[in-house]
Amino acid sequence: MAILNPSQWSDEEYFADRQYVRKGWLDKITLRPDMGGSPALLRAYLAGAPEKATAAMQFGTAFHGAVLEDRALRPIHATRRGTKAYEGEEAMILEREPLAFPMPVKDYDRAMFMREVIMNPTTGAGEFAKRLLYDLPGINEHIFHGEKKIDGFSLSSDNRHKLGLEPYQEGDSYDIKVKAKVDRLCPHEGKLIIVDLKTSADASPDAFARSSAKFRYVYQQAYYNLVARRWMAQCSPEDRAQNEWLSQTLWNTEYWMVVVQSDRSGIVAAYQCDPDDIERETQQLNFDLALYAQCLLENKWPPAECNPTTLSLPAWYWRNNG
Repeated sequence: MAILNPSQWSDEEYFADRQYVRKGWLDKITLRPDMGGSPALLRAYLAGAPEKATAAMQFGTAFHGAVLEDRALRPIHATRRGTKAYEGEEAMILEREPLAFPMPVKDYDRAMFMREVIMNPTTGAGEFAKRLLYDLPGINEHIFHGEKKIDGFSLSSDNRHKLGLEPYQEGDSYDIKVKAKVDRLCPHEGKLIIVDLKTSADASPDAFARSSAKFRYVYQQAYYNLVARRWMAQCSPEDRAQNEWLSQTLWNTEYWMVVVQSDRSGIVAAYQCDPDDIERETQQLNFDLALYAQCLLENKWPPAECNPTTLSLPAWYWRNNG
């Protein structure tokens, strides 16, 4: 790539890169049954064209930019994406303000309301969320990157055998490149605080816990910690000169998610990740990274195992056709 330092990548360059592992890759390769992943799925994904951002992804990127980088949001009044009127209005906005986020007027109104809820909180949870996002010193929207040494024993002999990979050899280890764009990283009172800004249709504890399980938000936090700490250990003299706190000893990590409900309810929540969940997801993370490293080393990308079994029709079929 033309830009050698990943910290300076644009969003397009970040997602197009095929050298540094990111969390989305691990969602594809993981063998967790609920994720439906496999090495073969990741290989197919990497061989294809870079993914295009959905409307929801574009909204999230714009909202993050407005909250964490103070970038301007601008409304597009044309009603349909992809039309000449929409694209023309979008081009005019970007010509005037290259760093702005043009978006449909309905999305603009919603994003501005949600941003105002964060900037001017009216609840204790909102005040705490604002402190995490603004009051603590930290780094926003930074691409952290580094090299991670993976021990071969992280991938068990049983899993190696099932996948047709080579047996573990004493001393096996691999160096892989990792990257992550972290919403906010704060050194505070001897701790490293990772803050992830989320939007959700339902920010209540039970509903957001389900979303966290579905989209692996806690796993994502564990991954952010791994990458950020590799960057801290390997960062350049320039990075150290710009960030005096890198000389601090930060033994522990706190993981927080600030959640803004994506309607006009004005609900803001702040959730700290359960340390036991972080530990278990870190174990899964180490396994997924070891699996990726071994597949890369051998250039073998096996599909998920699907054993012969009995197929039963779903219960609703017999309820409707009994």
